[in-house]
Amino acid sequence: MMYHILVAEDELMEQHFLTKSISDHYDSQVLQIIAICGNGEEAIKQGLALKPDIALLDIEMPKINGLEVARRLKQDNPGIQIVMITAYGTFTYAREAIKIGVTDYLVKPYVSAQLFSILDELIEKLKGIKKTAISRIVTLLNTTSPDVETHPIVRMAISYINQHYSEKISLEIMSNDLKFSSSYVSKCIKKYMHTSFTQLLMEKRCTEAAKLLLKQNITVNEVAYAVGFSDPNYFYTCFKDQFGIQPKKYAQAVFARNENIFSSN
Repeated sequence: MMYHILVAEDELMEQHFLTKSISDHYDSQVLQIIAICGNGEEAIKQGLALKPDIALLDIEMPKINGLEVARRLKQDNPGIQIVMITAYGTFTYAREAIKIGVTDYLVKPYVSAQLFSILDELIEKLKGIKKTAISRIVTLLNTTSPDVETHPIVRMAISYINQHYSEKISLEIMSNDLKFSSSYVSKCIKKYMHTSFTQLLMEKRCTEAAKLLLKQNITVNEVAYAVGFSDPNYFYTCFKDQFGIQPKKYAQAVFARNENIFSSN
């Protein structure tokens, strides 16, 4: 599995030390630097756009400090692992960093062995998170849903979603086709399924997307459109909300696992 890391450090010597140490020590197929930032504003911009697995953030940076960067990145991507780089004089920020959800610290001056020890732990942690997410998806794809749709309207709604999930549909369109009021259909779904039409549709689309992502000759954007999403970015959000992993990383992890299985036989 490949993990992506963002480095944000305004001191050029420290920045060079971090990036060279990581590049020299880790295979690019295991840990890859995808952004090097010299200030907090750039770190937020790159972090929100690239969604790295790990972020190394200096606390004292120009424009926006590392704690605010950590807060913004955590809000957008709760699973990101953040390591704060701090001097002894700024360690008083530790309490605030804990509230944000920072994973660990590098206290200056540090040596490469300390850096590698932290990164090794984070890689193992991320492996566990991704394995759990993949197992949950595989279980879902191979499990027949229990017959909980006891109400005829609910059964009709489920059947309609299964047939038309890839199309542009809504509660109103479905209800009109089924010849019932949308308020009545919505009430039945909520009462018997304890969810909403929108959630049922999203879950169906994401489940079908997970199946399509097993094919190597299709892109994530193509998958999004194929299962009915008009906005790939919204698809990324829905997929991660449901399965706990980004669609591209899910596909990479599955292919990597399959390759390992084949190579071991």
